[in-house]
Formats: sequence, structure tokens, C-alpha cells
Amino acid sequence: MFEQEFIQQILTAAKPQLRALVKEVIGDESKTVSPLCVDYEQAGRMLGTTYEGIRKLVRKGELCASRGRKRAIAIDELKLYIARSTVNKQAASFSMQRR
Repeated sequence: MFEQEFIQQILTAAKPQLRALVKEVIGDESKTVSPLCVDYEQAGRMLGTTYEGIRKLVRKGELCASRGRKRAIAIDELKLYIARSTVNKQAASFSMQRR
């Protein structure tokens, strides 16, 4: 009997802190996560080009880089660029075949 009362008192005392902790964990999961980014050199290796090649693509507006002290490119942006470039290559080869 004494143990049950002791456990009830502990639960009553800890309940607000537990609720706050649960809300914090749920809140952290629901926040939008910043996109995974890579630096220009890593992006260049992923696309088979160099740091300068990535800078050129960013200057042309074909890739969108993050602003800040250390420039980086989101992985999603690289995936979109690859998809766009493969579609453009396929369309160009299709138009060449039609001639």
C-alpha cells in the first residue's frame, strides 16, 4: 500500500516534466528539417565535374546554392538538376533522330 502511494506521488510530481518532454520531442520531429547539403567539391564529385564546374552552374542559374558563409548545395537540388539534364538530353537526342 505504501509503495502504491509513493509511486502515485512520484508520478504526480513528474507528470508536468514528462508532458513537456513529450511535447518537445514531438515538436522537434514535426519541424521541417533543413535539407541535407554538400559543399561545392562534393557536389562536383557527385555530378562528375569540379568545384569550378559547380560554380559555373550556379552562376548560370542552373543550380541554386545556399547563401551564407560556407556555400553549399542541397542534395534535392542536385537530384532535380540531374533529372532536368537527362530530360534535356533525351529531348535533344529525340529531335536529332527526327531530322
